[in-house]
Amino acid sequence: MEHLLNRYAKLESVRSAYMSKFRRLLGKPKAKEFEELYNLRSKFLHEGLGRGNLLEPANAALNLAQELLLADLESA
Repeated sequence: MEHLLNRYAKLESVRSAYMSKFRRLLGKPKAKEFEELYNLRSKFLHEGLGRGNLLEPANAALNLAQELLLADLESA
């Protein structure tokens, strides 16, 4: 059980980190959009949901990731 709690804590800190970066560099709407896409990924990975329906969300996630990378480089 302790192992699962430690794993959850690490995942939560990763989530907090990427959400913070999205909010800071791209704003809350883009952060929410990415979180929704990430939730689709999690449902597919953990529950097998969405198979065959992830092309558009994958492209949207790629676009957001590129936008975030550019914003991060510009802020440095």
